[in-house]
Amino acid sequence: MKSVLSQPELLLAEVGKQVENEKAHYSTGTMDKEIKELNRRLKGYVGQERRLMNVLRMDLATPDIVLDEINLMKKEREADQVRLNGLIQAKENLAKALEMQESIKELCAKVVPCLDSCSNAEKKDAYTYLDLKISATPEGVSIKGYLDLNVLTTARTWGYLPFEAYISVA
Repeated sequence: MKSVLSQPELLLAEVGKQVENEKAHYSTGTMDKEIKELNRRLKGYVGQERRLMNVLRMDLATPDIVLDEINLMKKEREADQVRLNGLIQAKENLAKALEMQESIKELCAKVVPCLDSCSNAEKKDAYTYLDLKISATPEGVSIKGYLDLNVLTTARTWGYLPFEAYISVA
């Protein structure tokens, strides 16, 4: 852990990779364009619902057909809302990671000297707090956890950024 925190650029690179992976998972193009398109589609569902109700009132389709269409539209709207929420969160995470780079470096610089003077109980508490998962092989060590960004700022509550780092044994 000390090795990872002594090189915050490793941590920042891994956080950046995870944010980019999240972005790629939700986005097939530019995030802003997709967010705008999804917002437009979500607003359009109200009009579609009204048109379906008019079809029902005019006896142009059976109630079962209209209900099936309304249920299908509801599922599409829910999927679009989930996708929109994911895109917005991924965009926020990317912005947070970029905004917090200097603060993360400062935090790492403060924590590393303290690791030598911490008791085993304090280290255990810190590892529990970071929710660390460490796995070692003869080739290297993989460390996964969560960095609490609330420690880095008092202006807003940011939440947690996941991180993963791999240190090869040379």
